[in-house]
Parts: sequence; C-alpha cells; structure tokens
Amino acid sequence: MLNIKVTIEGDRVFIEGLENFKASIPGAIERGLNRVGSGVERLAHAWLFGPVRHQVTKKTRPRGQYDLMEARPGGYPVPRVSDGLIDALHRLGPGESGGDRKTLTAGPLETIIFDDAPYANVIHEGLRSFAKFGPRRFLTDALNQFNQGAEIERIMKSEIDKELDKLK
Repeated sequence: MLNIKVTIEGDRVFIEGLENFKASIPGAIERGLNRVGSGVERLAHAWLFGPVRHQVTKKTRPRGQYDLMEARPGGYPVPRVSDGLIDALHRLGPGESGGDRKTLTAGPLETIIFDDAPYANVIHEGLRSFAKFGPRRFLTDALNQFNQGAEIERIMKSEIDKELDKLK
C-alpha cells in the first residue's frame, strides 16, 4: 500500500508522503499529484460557485432588509457577492510557488490547494460575521468528496503502474 499523508491545516490541504517512490518513478508522482490536485480544486470550486447575491436576495424584514437565500448554516453553495473567493482558489503542483497574500511553495512530493482570499479562512471555519452560517469547509469537503473510495490512492497507484510498465 502507498503511504500517503493528507493534512488539513485551516483552509489548506497538503498531500504528501511519497518519498520512497520519487527516485525510481519521478514522472508518476508528479502526474498523480497534479491529477489529484486538479480534482480537489475542481470540486472546491464547485462548492463555492453559488448564486450571485443580487439573484438570490429576497425581502424578508419589514424595514427593507434582505437575507441571502441558500445561506443556511453550513449550506452550499456559498452565496457570493463577488467572485473574489472563487478567483483566489489556487493549486500548486510539485515544486511550484505562488499565492498573492502569502507565498506558498509545494515540495517536490506535494500538491497544495488553497484559497488566497483574505476572508477564505473566515468562511471555511465559520468565524466572526460568518459564525451565524457555521463552517463551510469547502476545501475539506472537496477533498472528502474526491477521495471517496480511496480515489487518491487509486490515482497514484495508476500513475505508478504506468511508469513501471514503461520500465519493463
């Protein structure tokens, strides 16, 4: 079995633990991590791609105040006023660096999926003004959805098998 370690730190997902395979099959690890990272990023994007605010507001209070529909505690998709949270969702493949607010660097055997919006962690963890909606752990939920049935391990094994077949 592969010894893959998935760590979630706040609003970041780290996938690592493939050191033993890197020397003999370098291309497989990078391809696998890129496939996994792309899949998790795609699902996180889907969790965030809620309706635009002006399309989902309704007058619910006597003094003309509006509530966001779909904004139930922990509910998806996350209602949005702008695309800032979606636009700030990024993925770094093995050895890549990036980020607008804080530079992150993925190691040679890592992929990092992160949201660089200043308020991403507030929404992810349901903090401050978003506490009334509860946590919306879009990265964690995307990872869990993607990895149903041990999909990460299946992808990595598939890429390693392809590389080993080339060596035969």
